[in-house]
Amino acid sequence: MLLQMFSFLWRHAPKGMPWKVMALALLTGLTRNALLHVTNAAASDVSKPGFFGQWLPIFVATLIAYAVLHLIYPVTAQTLVVRMAATLRLRLTGNLLKATPLFVQGREHGGLYHIMTSDVQVVASISRTMFEFMPAVIFLAVALPQVLLLSPAVGAFALVVLAGGILGYYLQRRAISGLVQRIRSLEIRYFERVSDIVGGFRELKLHRPRRRDVAEEIDHTVEEASEVAILMEKRYAAGEVVVQSLKYVLVGGIIFLVPLLGNGDSTIVFQLLTVILFSLGPSESVVKQIPALLRAMVSFRRIDELDNELKRFADVEEGDPPPPRPFQRLVLEGVRAHYPVADGPGFELGPVDFELKRGEIVMVVGDNGSGKTTFLNVLAGLLDIDDGRIVVDGVPVEDRDMVSYRDRFSAIFTVFHLFYRLFGLSQTDPEHARALLKRLQLDDVTDYVDGRFTRLNLSSGQRRRLALAVVLLENRDVVILDEFVADQDPGKREFFFRTLLPELKAAGKTVVVTSHDLVWVPYCDRLVHFSGGRIVAIDRPGTKLDPVELTDVAVGD
Repeated sequence: MLLQMFSFLWRHAPKGMPWKVMALALLTGLTRNALLHVTNAAASDVSKPGFFGQWLPIFVATLIAYAVLHLIYPVTAQTLVVRMAATLRLRLTGNLLKATPLFVQGREHGGLYHIMTSDVQVVASISRTMFEFMPAVIFLAVALPQVLLLSPAVGAFALVVLAGGILGYYLQRRAISGLVQRIRSLEIRYFERVSDIVGGFRELKLHRPRRRDVAEEIDHTVEEASEVAILMEKRYAAGEVVVQSLKYVLVGGIIFLVPLLGNGDSTIVFQLLTVILFSLGPSESVVKQIPALLRAMVSFRRIDELDNELKRFADVEEGDPPPPRPFQRLVLEGVRAHYPVADGPGFELGPVDFELKRGEIVMVVGDNGSGKTTFLNVLAGLLDIDDGRIVVDGVPVEDRDMVSYRDRFSAIFTVFHLFYRLFGLSQTDPEHARALLKRLQLDDVTDYVDGRFTRLNLSSGQRRRLALAVVLLENRDVVILDEFVADQDPGKREFFFRTLLPELKAAGKTVVVTSHDLVWVPYCDRLVHFSGGRIVAIDRPGTKLDPVELTDVAVGD
């Protein structure tokens, strides 16, 4: 267990710092041994001439060394722990940002939050604790052999008691390991339900039975977690009783065992008691941390698992390539892709053959589950393709080109996120941003100040228009809008199709939209029909599609 933890620390700590901390831990532990040695040696010379002149300076010098090292060591160890946690978090978040969307979508978000927040905090805390008792371990490694030298019988007795304590904690570890895992899974479940409350608050307020069921599940989860935690504490308390009892067994063993063996020398008894008493504090501090170490093992393992999963993205070169040149033709040739889901076989897209031309407006329609959103993800480079290829102006897009390829796209999907500030758009002209807000009828509900919008808590339609403002500020070649007008009033839909889309087209932008509102089909250059994960028809409004047929097209997401 300790070897696994130290291996973890060595891999994640700043280079060279673990060796420095280990050296300081060794010196710090040895100063305690030095104090023990000086105390015992001085005690045996109390009656000799020159006692004070010889031993008092040595004792004071040793005590100063002990105090200085016990001041320097914890600060150095804490520095290592802080930097290790920072390095770990930066690497996890850095590699997570390089991961594919499916990697994030395929994991429990509560589990990810728990690993990158609580688990990292647990590891940092227990790492600090481990470094705190390292000098104690070193002291015990040197002090306990002294007991054997002073009295082999007492030394053997101490080793038996120590072995009994270690065996007891080993058995305890096996007994509680399942409980630790259970508590963690319950915590993740609780985080997920809290996320349900925050994300679905309106739905819960409107449906009392649903609200009651969610509350009952949370009650059950919290109650079960409490019962498991109490059971764990009972077992920890039993271990604590054993530890405290063993302390007095050791002291009693010295007092009664030495005379029993025929050695009533008070100096030997004093020296043995001194060694044991000096050892009680360090040994107790070590043993007391065993439960925390056991709990932390789950966090160490979870972080390692996530870190290893993310390593495959570590070498993804994102760099800062120059903006791609405007394209003329973007082609999907025989593209197939698989969108996995946790509770089923997933969704198969393709084969899809599709050509997107610069400056055109394309509307995508189809039944629910027909593949529209999956197609948009493939088009934007957010979903890896299993077969076929993407070609831009006659040049195939390779894996190494995907970062630059994605730079062509801005998108507002059905589910989208608004960041609290305009990351990546630090050079935005505030007047330009405010002008966009006014044009999108948002200037009376939010403003652009110091690189951020002053208010994000808006209605769903306002939030979607605010996301559109961000997209327009990004000024990318291709704009993908998934059901953008679904929550806009008729006047804003008319503005979008009659005014904004023609302006984007005139500026050379390419727009791909999905919409329930087919009355606006004539304002698009092409209408693409999806069914069963494939394109079944491509029409040009006004040539092959009459108003009657429009009403028969099944749409949705």
